[in-house]
Amino acid sequence: MPKTPREMREAIIRNLQKNTGKTFEEWLAVLKKHGPKDPKEARKWLKEEHGLGHGQAGMISAELVGGPSFAKSPESLVDAQYAGPKEELRPIYEKLLEAAKKLGKDVRVEPCTGYVPLIRKNQFAVIRASTKTRVDLGLALGETEPEGKLEAGKVQGTSERITHRIALQSPKDVNAEVVRWLKRAYAENA
Repeated sequence: MPKTPREMREAIIRNLQKNTGKTFEEWLAVLKKHGPKDPKEARKWLKEEHGLGHGQAGMISAELVGGPSFAKSPESLVDAQYAGPKEELRPIYEKLLEAAKKLGKDVRVEPCTGYVPLIRKNQFAVIRASTKTRVDLGLALGETEPEGKLEAGKVQGTSERITHRIALQSPKDVNAEVVRWLKRAYAENA
């Protein structure tokens, strides 16, 4: 069973001809020749006019804008998050990433378009450049009572698993307290 978006995409592409009678490339050619150019409209068109499933139609229509974000290189996704006015925040991200990688060999870093999830068996943290002056470290800590820098609340645009956040404005903010909360989220999400 596919576990990551990348594995899901590979499974959909691999099974497309068997399930629909056309390969991924054939569906893409049909879409480019006859379908709408807007990805959302294209997905709807593929579903309504051709009976494709949501995932199948989404994978095909995403090609109109260069493919799904997870198919892009992780480095390019992170570079885009910390470009322009958020460039100054990159050292905070790097310091958090360094701390996360020290937690264990099972830590996976899977950048998305707007944030970077940290995954063990489950997603235990996210790193997001939320504003021009702040990086939020989101943590999956369940019912934990907030204390110190730890606040209850989601990080906008991220997983529902994220229950708490720590706002960081400088690499110096990634201190022992922040690392302690990161370790706890890692331990609780094994």
